[in-house]
Amino acid sequence: MLPMSHSYDITIIGAGFSGSLLAAIAARLGMRVLLIERQQHPRFAIGESTSPLANLLLEELAVKYNLPLLKPLCNWGSWQKSCPQIVGGLKWGFTYYAHTLDHEYVNSREKQLLVAASPNDSLADTHWMRSDVDTLFLQQALEAGVTYRDRTTVQSVHRANQAGLWQLHCSTGSDSYTVASSLVVDAGGPRGLLHRVLSLPSGGFDGYPDTQALFSHFEGVSLCEELIPNSAKPPYPPDNAAVHHLFDGGWIWMLRFRNGVVSAGASLSDCMAASIDIAADPLQAWGRLLHRLPTVERLFAHSKPVQPFMHLPRIAWRAAKAGGKGWALLPSAAASIDPLFSTGFPLALLGVQRIAEQLKQNGTAADFEEYGEITLQEADTTAEYVAACLRTTGHFQLFLPLTQFYFASASYSEVCHRIGTHCSRDRFLSAHNASFWQEMHCSIQSVYKMLAEPECSFNFFDKVRSAIEPINIAGLADEVKQNWYGVDLNDLVVNANKLGLTSESMKAILQDAEWAKNTETEENQ
Repeated sequence: MLPMSHSYDITIIGAGFSGSLLAAIAARLGMRVLLIERQQHPRFAIGESTSPLANLLLEELAVKYNLPLLKPLCNWGSWQKSCPQIVGGLKWGFTYYAHTLDHEYVNSREKQLLVAASPNDSLADTHWMRSDVDTLFLQQALEAGVTYRDRTTVQSVHRANQAGLWQLHCSTGSDSYTVASSLVVDAGGPRGLLHRVLSLPSGGFDGYPDTQALFSHFEGVSLCEELIPNSAKPPYPPDNAAVHHLFDGGWIWMLRFRNGVVSAGASLSDCMAASIDIAADPLQAWGRLLHRLPTVERLFAHSKPVQPFMHLPRIAWRAAKAGGKGWALLPSAAASIDPLFSTGFPLALLGVQRIAEQLKQNGTAADFEEYGEITLQEADTTAEYVAACLRTTGHFQLFLPLTQFYFASASYSEVCHRIGTHCSRDRFLSAHNASFWQEMHCSIQSVYKMLAEPECSFNFFDKVRSAIEPINIAGLADEVKQNWYGVDLNDLVVNANKLGLTSESMKAILQDAEWAKNTETEENQ
C-alpha cells in the first residue's frame, strides 16, 4: 500500500523497462519514488531487439547506480550464466534480404546485407522477451525501494502553477487516492498522460512516409538459412540476428527467442496496408501479405501465432515538447519511429541517462527544457534518416549504401564507449557531428532525387564511402566484402587515428580487452 503521506519526489507513469529503470535510479539517488502502471506484469510488449550501444548504455547505468539484477542482461553470455530463466534471444547483428513482390527470393550476395555487431556468442547482443525482461526491471526497482502501484488509472492531474507540486488523482479498482509529487515523468507510449494533461501539440515528422505495423509472436517458424542457403560461410548464422525482409512497400522483421518463439511483424506503407485490407482482419491480412512473398510464406508455412495480432495504424509520432520545469517525457513517450535499425532501445536509454544526470546534479528542482530539446532533436535526426531508408526498401541498390551511415555511426560510438573516450558520445546517430550529419543529409537528398528521376544516376556508393570515411572504423562500404561485414579487429588498428589513438596503442587496448577476445564461436569456426 501507499505510505500515508502520499507525497513523493518523483512519480513515473509507465512501468516498462525505461520507466522502471529510471525509478530504480532515482531511488538509488535517495528520492521517494512512485511508479504507476495501468496494466500488470508480466504483459506483452513490442520493441525487443537491442544493439551494442544499448547494451553498453545499460551496463554503464547498472554499474553507476548499483543495479545488479540488470547488469547480466548486457550481453548474451552473462545473461545465460546468471539468469537463463529470463527468456531472450541471441543477436549477432543485422540481416537484410531484398525481395521482389510475387517472386521467389533470388539467392545472391547482391540481395543480402549481413552486418555483425558482435564478435562472439558470449558478447553478443540480445532480443528481449519483454514480458520477462520488463518484469525483471520492475523487480530491480522494487528492490531499490520504489513504491509501485499497478492496475492504476490516473483520473486527473492538477498543478497550481509552473513551480507547484503536481496533484495526481488515482484509482485502483474501488480504491481512490491523491498523490503529491514534485516531478512527473511520462514513461508510457505516444500520446500519454502528460501529453494530454499539458495539451501538447503533436504530429508526425516532416517528409516521413505514412506507415502502419502488424505484428504478433509465433511458434513453428522455419530458419531463413534452411530456405536461403549460402555457398560461402557468412560472418555469423544469419538467423541469429534481427532479420529484415525488404520489399517495395515495406519490410518484415523476425526476432528469434531461445524458447522457440519468433517475434514477427511488418512495417507497411499505407498503400501496401490497404492492398491487403489490414484494418478488416489482421490475421487474414498477414496471410495475404505473405502470399506476396513466396519465400517468406514458406518460412511461416507451419507456424501459428501465440499472441493475438496487433495492428498499429500509424507508426511515426512526435510530441511538440518533451520536457520543462517539473516534468519530462522519456523518449518512448516523446516520439515513435520505425524499428528498422533497432533505434528504440538506445534512444530510450540515452533519455534515462540524461534525466538521471539532471536528478543527480539538481534533484527535482531540475529544469528539463534542454533535455526535451535534445530528445526531440535526436528523434528528428533519426526520423529523417529512417524515412529515406523506408522509401528505398524496394530499391536495394540505394538502401544498401544508405545503411552505411547508421552502421558507421553506431560502430564508432560503440568503440568510443568501450575504450573510454568521449568522442561521438553526446548524440545518437552522430547528430552533434555537423559535418557528418550534413553529408548524410545531402546523401538523403540525392536518394530522393534518384527516386524521382531514375535517369539521374551516379555512383552513390562512392559518395557514401567518402561521407562516412572520417568515422568509418569498421571497414564498411568495402566492395571486396560483398555486403557481408564480420567483426575484424584489424579494422580498428588500421583506423585508430580516427579515434585519436595510434595503431600501437589500439593494439595494446585490444590485447587486454575482454570484448576483443574470441572473435568467432565454435559453431562458426
